[in-house]
Amino acid sequence: IRKGLEWRRARTYFYWRVRRRLLEQEAIKRVQDADGEMSLEAARELVQGWGATGDDDKVAVEALAGVAVDDKIEAIRVEALKRQVRALYEQLPAGERTGLP
Repeated sequence: IRKGLEWRRARTYFYWRVRRRLLEQEAIKRVQDADGEMSLEAARELVQGWGATGDDDKVAVEALAGVAVDDKIEAIRVEALKRQVRALYEQLPAGERTGLP
């Protein structure tokens, strides 16, 4: 509990709080889907660094609902794919690596 809550504003407060939590959980799941090697804690820290920190739930929802989140998740997916391709390349025998970039 961060602070006291006025009864007349409770519905608005909990609306933004629940919406924020749902968007955070969705973003964390999408990050983990994009990079299967990322731990839950690492994904949570990453998502929280995208502007979802602080006490203002409405601001956090606006940050997490934007198009920028999709771009960031796509960048994570691309980096994970690059890492996988590098790992596969390094597993090839030295003679098979010729002709490949």
